[in-house]
Amino acid sequence: MRLHPATAALVLGLLGPLVPDARSEVAMSAGTEHFAWSEDTSPFRVKESGLRFALGLDLTQQKAIGLRFAYRGKLYAGEVGYNGAYLFAQTVPARGNAVYTGTRQQGQARYTLGPGLDALGALEIDLWRRRLGTTQTEDYRVISVRLGAEHGATELERWRLGAGLKVPIWAREDAHLTRLGFDQNPILEPGRVVSPYLELGYRVSPRWTIAGYWDGFQFSRSNRESLTRDGVEQGFLFQPASDLRNIGLTLERKL
Repeated sequence: MRLHPATAALVLGLLGPLVPDARSEVAMSAGTEHFAWSEDTSPFRVKESGLRFALGLDLTQQKAIGLRFAYRGKLYAGEVGYNGAYLFAQTVPARGNAVYTGTRQQGQARYTLGPGLDALGALEIDLWRRRLGTTQTEDYRVISVRLGAEHGATELERWRLGAGLKVPIWAREDAHLTRLGFDQNPILEPGRVVSPYLELGYRVSPRWTIAGYWDGFQFSRSNRESLTRDGVEQGFLFQPASDLRNIGLTLERKL
């Protein structure tokens, strides 16, 4: 997956506050997540589910009090089961596999509210590619803001608990329809819906932590676009209201 120049600039902006700070704490993680996607379609509801695998990198400025910055990055991939219908034959059931590859890049601003308690705000970009079969490819780009709090983010605490809300502010879907023979390739804009997130970690040793999370997206129905093939009307395309949920488990190591 290639980064658009504007996307690359945003990623660098997320990393910027941490680059010169040698006092940043560094941690790496690896884990698996159960992925579930569903679309509000009729007569068959599109559903996908299965395991994906992820690698992560965290950088956090070390300050006892006040404002500090952090970076969270993740790469993931996996093949999940697809159960739904064909793109332009919604009454015909279809089953198969969908392959996902993607990344999340997040920059955080954290402020100490009390011993072991941080308020946080984050800007993040999610990029992922969804491949169905050998011909259908969809690229998603979503920019979101997170607002939440985290308790136990110090070496003195065994447990770590974080929760809050994720607010998508920009979302685009590119279905590469000209590759399928259509005259147009309209960019779909799924409607954004606020959703909660939850993270829980347990530090088993000074360097190792086991963590779990529940996260995802909700989208309302996108814009509706007409399509033609060789100038002949083929119908309308839109992204149905969709729900994406990840339940993950990771093993983190502080470097």
